[in-house]
Amino acid sequence: MLATGKDYASLLAGVPDEFHAWAMGIAESLNEQFDFLIGGAHAEHSAILDALPTDFERKEYADAAAMLPNFRPALFQLLDGRDISEWAWKQIRPTFTKESIDV
Repeated sequence: MLATGKDYASLLAGVPDEFHAWAMGIAESLNEQFDFLIGGAHAEHSAILDALPTDFERKEYADAAAMLPNFRPALFQLLDGRDISEWAWKQIRPTFTKESIDV
């Protein structure tokens, strides 16, 4: 639901009141992880571009991106002018602890 960009309030309508805070916390955590990945990928992409000459070859970019395995797929998508939202959502997993469900 979050990955589609749709409002998840309608999904929460079916959640019992005592779980609303927990569900909102999970959604906020996932959105924070998404923002971190998107921001990190854009920052690394910019850093690579700043370090390369303006007439760089794709191989030069690949050599720099190879040093960043966590972001490498997103970096090439950014280089090609593509959206990386789908990549970021696929990296994210909700965390679970027993304490996280105590209400």
